Amino acid sequence: MGSRCGRRVTTFNRGVTPNQLPPAVERLRGNRSRPCELAAALGNRSFDAVVDMTLYNGRDAAGAIDVLADVRAALAPQPSRGCSGAVSHAAALV
Repeated sequence: MGSRCGRRVTTFNRGVTPNQLPPAVERLRGNRSRPCELAAALGNRSFDAVVDMTLYNGRDAAGAIDVLADVRAALAPQPSRGCSGAVSHAAALV
């Protein structure tokens, strides 16, 4: 998952569901419905792209947009082989 090519992956979730992610994946915990928890978990991290996989309502979307206002989404097609590509650090809100 990304780290083989020097890419970093970070996830953010409540930590309720067990996961089986590689050790190189950074795991952040919090409730996405509380923008202050998302902001605190992210701290000063920066990302090339953010993927929101569990958007339930407009309020959650607005909170995430506010917290992630400085993130420049670089959604470039990734090659199927090799390690070239624009995204080196991605976050998934799951």
